[in-house]
Amino acid sequence: MISTNLHAAIEKWIKAGTWHANHPSDDERFYDMLSVAESEGAGNFDTEGFIDVASALAQKHHPRMNKDFLSDNIREKVLQAEAIMAYLFYKGRQQI
Repeated sequence: MISTNLHAAIEKWIKAGTWHANHPSDDERFYDMLSVAESEGAGNFDTEGFIDVASALAQKHHPRMNKDFLSDNIREKVLQAEAIMAYLFYKGRQQI
């Protein structure tokens, strides 16, 4: 389940029109969001919950974007998130 804090961080990241563009500001928001997720437990990252929330928020904030485009980009980002969270869990870090 996605917490209120993580939901807010996902929304902050995804509401930017360039969230999918790998611009440094977008990357910073993405990593800030992952920092919130990590603070709640890197080993408990809810991939499906993340996809559901990110998809709903992307459709809310970007209703004119192609749904397949949104889905593809969210899945690409979730792969990045899973890799980062797995690394943090493995290393036993407390914060990014």
